[in-house]
Amino acid sequence: MDEAFNILQDDAEQGAAVTAERWRRLGALANGIDTTRALTAYEAAFRLQPGDFWICIELARLYRQAGNLPGALKAAEAGEKAARTEREQSVAATEMGQVLADMGELGQALEAYDLALVADKSIASTNPQNTEAQRDLSVSHNKVGDVQVAQGDLAGALVSYRARHAIAERLAASDASHAGWQRDLIVSYAKLGEMEPGAGWWAKGLAVAEAMVAKGTLAPRDAGIPDYLREKAAADQ
Repeated sequence: MDEAFNILQDDAEQGAAVTAERWRRLGALANGIDTTRALTAYEAAFRLQPGDFWICIELARLYRQAGNLPGALKAAEAGEKAARTEREQSVAATEMGQVLADMGELGQALEAYDLALVADKSIASTNPQNTEAQRDLSVSHNKVGDVQVAQGDLAGALVSYRARHAIAERLAASDASHAGWQRDLIVSYAKLGEMEPGAGWWAKGLAVAEAMVAKGTLAPRDAGIPDYLREKAAADQ
């Protein structure tokens, strides 16, 4: 009896996993096109596999996109419980921070982002040549800084933004042809420009943007950035 039950249970669990994966694929297909359909698919996948980390995270993101913050919070919490690796812990904490920030819970959001920062520091220190890990760390510094600004802790935010900037500079210097890293550096200059008026950060950001224009690497969606930076740099003198 026990053996037969265990065999049937294994079959049922495997069937649930296969069906959940099918729903997940449907959700991924609809994501970015039809949020309602994507949510329906990921909700079905979550019911079958509530301990699947990426199903939890994608569901949280979709709920947040749809404006269902309580649902996003529950899904993010499920993601935190399902996280096994440092990378997953970072992703879950970041998602939790974003949900809490959207809810106006800045103190809790900062705590979540700090957890992500700790994980990202560990990953980056273990993988110093991994540019993705380094960029993830810069993003965590930036998110912490954004919450600190919202809380009025401008001194703390400046420390966070400078830490982010140091990484952005290293990545941009390592590959001048990488448009994404050059753009990150421009955004970092802009953050510092807001924090330290008159320090010349806007002009430095403009120089990077103009170099991208000259190389033809500035994305069409960013075509207005040079003019914006030019205005800011002129006002910053």
